Amino acid sequence: MKFNLIYIFWVLAMIGLYFIKQHITSQSLVSFFGSTESESVGVQSELDGQISRILIRPGSYVQKGDTLFILQALELNKKLKEQLLQIDQLKSVDRFDRVLLEQEERITTVQYDSKLTELKTELKELEGKQSFQDKLKESLLGAGHQQAGDLQIQIEGLRKQIEKIELEKSEKLNILGGELSKKFGLNQGLVQQHQSELDYLNEKTGLLFVRATLSGFVEDFKLQAGDFISSKSNLVTITPKKPLKVRGFIPESSELEFEPGSTVRLVSSLRPTVTDSGRIIYCNPRVVELPTRLRKNPEIKAWGREIYIDLSVENPFFIGEKIRIELNPQQSK
Repeated sequence: MKFNLIYIFWVLAMIGLYFIKQHITSQSLVSFFGSTESESVGVQSELDGQISRILIRPGSYVQKGDTLFILQALELNKKLKEQLLQIDQLKSVDRFDRVLLEQEERITTVQYDSKLTELKTELKELEGKQSFQDKLKESLLGAGHQQAGDLQIQIEGLRKQIEKIELEKSEKLNILGGELSKKFGLNQGLVQQHQSELDYLNEKTGLLFVRATLSGFVEDFKLQAGDFISSKSNLVTITPKKPLKVRGFIPESSELEFEPGSTVRLVSSLRPTVTDSGRIIYCNPRVVELPTRLRKNPEIKAWGREIYIDLSVENPFFIGEKIRIELNPQQSK
């Protein structure tokens, strides 16, 4: 009887071990480890220049868009002044040309109006004499006996002369107006060209303010005010406050089927109450050796496929923290 009990206990133990092994194996297919990572980003200047002011110090926490350095670009300032000078000169020439042409218009108008006034006065006098003579002849000879005399011929001549002068005046003023419009249009075109260049330079002036491209902590740097820097060179490095992704390893025994964008559950290995979700962004099909820290048993070598998981900006994890990655069981075969 004693032998039978031992045998029963032995069988039950083997069955229990079998189910424990199956549970662990099943768990290993949908749960594995990774660690949070963050990429430090170097901040560059878009322009060559001299550092005028430094608004940060190593260890400072900055927000995306904060101004870190203010540069001074002598060549840019020189070009700005040149464009402003060109625009001012063109506008001065334009004002001078307008004054001259407007003055010429006034002189022309006065000259022609003076001549016309003189002729119209003479015409009015002749028309008065003609009217008097016509009435006198009518009273002496009766109606129908009037004939064109010297006064009538003079009157017709003056009228044609007045008409001619008025036409000349109109043509002259039209020519002056055309010259004024042409000069104004030419100057305006040149002003617009310089203004476009000035707008471009002003836009580049905004690049003299070197701003943070992400929020995070400023790493150590050796720059000082007065230093000359070249464009595209790293001025300072910023480390994000939070990790940006999780790098995990799927065991090679696991055959997962998932699409980029699939959601996984993330749990801190040493802080089990700290959890979040992430989005799968890439899985490397190549099998590589797992880092010691991410093995289920650090003493035993293991292999798997790298997987990268995107984290939310306000995730609760530390940079470099060990994370347990839990997949939906339906994602594993």
